[in-house]
Amino acid sequence: MIKKILLAPNSFKECSTSTEIAGKLEQILKKNNALKIAKFPISDGGDGFLDVCISNFNLQVLKFEVTSPYDNDSFTLRTAYSAEDRYLYIESAEVIGLKHIPVEKRHPLLLNSKGLGELFKLIIESGLNVDKIILGIGGTGTSDLGLGLCSEFGLKLFDFCGKEVKIIPENFVKVDKIKWPKIKLPFQIELIIDVDNELLGPRGAIRTFARQKGASNNEIETLETGFNKMVNLFIDNKLIKSPCSLSGAGGGLAAGLQIFFNAKIIKSDDFINKTLSPMISNFAPD
Repeated sequence: MIKKILLAPNSFKECSTSTEIAGKLEQILKKNNALKIAKFPISDGGDGFLDVCISNFNLQVLKFEVTSPYDNDSFTLRTAYSAEDRYLYIESAEVIGLKHIPVEKRHPLLLNSKGLGELFKLIIESGLNVDKIILGIGGTGTSDLGLGLCSEFGLKLFDFCGKEVKIIPENFVKVDKIKWPKIKLPFQIELIIDVDNELLGPRGAIRTFARQKGASNNEIETLETGFNKMVNLFIDNKLIKSPCSLSGAGGGLAAGLQIFFNAKIIKSDDFINKTLSPMISNFAPD
């Protein structure tokens, strides 16, 4: 009797992507001739998101060069493009992910998301026809509210003396004024988020995830204080009414994209159930 097996794993953080895991399992199971196997790796927006999208949506791989989150060295990363839909798929972990940050460089107080801002600018400057960016958020090594990204589009922060401060989380507690030119991007942004956490508080971005990004207990307190300070400034500047609807995914990256670029949130279970799952029937064994 032939048994049918569908392989649909998610990724293992900093270990293997879902496509790699599915491939390894297939190699092992193929030794049993009584099994009929189909692979359909999935993603929640974190590590491996891009490979899953490339595999399932028949996308064209496009490469861009940006700087790393911990130094000024540049590196090449992949994105994936659908000419038919005019969608560009990006995996945040490919740009600012823990997998690209050496252990000794994992100091979230000193890191920011400017590489994603550089990428957005390169996409615009390339002349590529993009109506929507679909950004998988997860596996990030930064906790900067996406403000590093925004700095590439003119965001500036100033302390109580009116002096401009570098946009890194260490400085958030010093900020007294925000300057934002209210840039409108030529594409929509849709975020696939891997967690359903609030931005602030016990279940927030910092207290839940900053430790895995390398933050100590004292640094977690500094980060949380800085996040609260920035959120109060966002309210004072009428950028938001309250933080209640803001996502804590990606160290606050999702929240920043919501605030400054009106990004739409898609929860990972909706992405898997409504976008990926209907395609499983095309891959399932007969």
